[in-house]
Amino acid sequence: MNAHVIAFFKGIFLFTLMAFIAVPSVGAVAYDWSYMDPGLGGVLSGRIEGTPTAGDPTLVSVTGLSDLAFNSVSLGIPKLEFTFSLDDFLFPPGTGAEPIVSFDGTFMDLLAADAADIAAANHLVAFSFGNQAEAYGLAGILIGEPYNVGTTAPWSPDAWTMRTAPVPEPATILLIGSGIIALAGFRRKGTKA
Repeated sequence: MNAHVIAFFKGIFLFTLMAFIAVPSVGAVAYDWSYMDPGLGGVLSGRIEGTPTAGDPTLVSVTGLSDLAFNSVSLGIPKLEFTFSLDDFLFPPGTGAEPIVSFDGTFMDLLAADAADIAAANHLVAFSFGNQAEAYGLAGILIGEPYNVGTTAPWSPDAWTMRTAPVPEPATILLIGSGIIALAGFRRKGTKA
């Protein structure tokens, strides 16, 4: 077999290997969201990490909440990696329900915190609508101490937007560039031999 052909396939192999190493595993997706409500007096926004649910792709099972901002000013809240179903938390015994939000804002059942023990958490965020908690008057957004950003106005699905966050392009360009450099290196090595 021609040395150039072998070098080409080595390059393809290396490029593929680098792609698997450099690209995060498929599963968790980042979603940018915002909620504009007169009760808040502005726009609350942030990023949700999660995966689309298997049964309904319009619902996202949440695994984290980050980049919280009010009127484009960061609230300085660290990433909230501990997520719970608000219904599951408020109405024991828990059923093991997943924390879920919908793209259209018609179902919100999320409690996020910076600690697995809610009592020890410094930061809490809750979204509630279309769930059992709503029946008890808990519909809306609450961001707990020390920020106390919350709304007394009823939840409005029309004020909610959520979309897939943009993929960072520099990483893609770096990945392709490294593959091209690897191909060129193998080609040069093949011609010297």
